[in-house]
Amino acid sequence: PNGTAGAYTTIQNYNGEVVTYVQRWTAERSSGFNFQTTNKYIKIDGFTIDGTDPGQTQQNAITGVAASSYITIQNITISRIESNAHGIFGEGDNWTFRTIIINGVDQVFVSYQLNGIYWGGDNNLFDGMTIYNAQAQCIQLFGDSADNNTLRNSVLYSCGGSGLAIDGDNNLIVNNIIRNNGGNGIDIDYAPG
Repeated sequence: PNGTAGAYTTIQNYNGEVVTYVQRWTAERSSGFNFQTTNKYIKIDGFTIDGTDPGQTQQNAITGVAASSYITIQNITISRIESNAHGIFGEGDNWTFRTIIINGVDQVFVSYQLNGIYWGGDNNLFDGMTIYNAQAQCIQLFGDSADNNTLRNSVLYSCGGSGLAIDGDNNLIVNNIIRNNGGNGIDIDYAPG
């Protein structure tokens, strides 16, 4: 259920316990957390999303649909998202992403994960991201509606494409480390193809 501006609905791990959601293959596309157009004022805090199932296809760890807003995702670890999927995918305004680790591969898996984060929308905060080993960009902010976003205090490295590919206007990029990626450190006005 939705919360309100003063009282977010919170889904959180129990204090001190590790909660791991292991994605399993389904015939339909699915996500660990999937936010719809009417979702507002929700906080997800303290989960691990593990895409170890080798049969999955196009299952993002977290998906947001345009018009979902005021969502906070924090203290999340995402690993081994496979087969043409993203760690975090979607559109939405006024989201907060804080302290998220996205690892496209581990010692055993070869990843087909596309972007660590593939997001379109305005007024979003990406704070304390650690993203590495994605097949394409570590983070891609796309479309004409990717305005007034902030990326800060983050480390983006060892991705196949750019560390950050960004479209839109008035975006703030501050206090980040972007290194050892297959493409540019930062692509401004990024238009693939």
